[in-house]
Amino acid sequence: AIRYLGGMLGAHALRPDPMLLEKSRDLGERLLRGFHNTRLGLPQSVLNLRTGESHNHHWNGGFSILAEVGSIQLEFAYLSRI
Repeated sequence: AIRYLGGMLGAHALRPDPMLLEKSRDLGERLLRGFHNTRLGLPQSVLNLRTGESHNHHWNGGFSILAEVGSIQLEFAYLSRI
């Protein structure tokens, strides 16, 4: 889902479109659920956008993935400015 958010924000930056901004905000609100109930406040990697249930992948020991944490921070920072 973070790739969707980054893609919509990038498209909106190149050619502002109210629909892209609205959909980006909606997705951003849904992605915030991935931060809930985490021990360190880092987003969990697997998130059901409909139910808000989230968890980390088991193949990496249940930890958050640094690239995902970094990219979502950039996307949320940009989304908060527009």
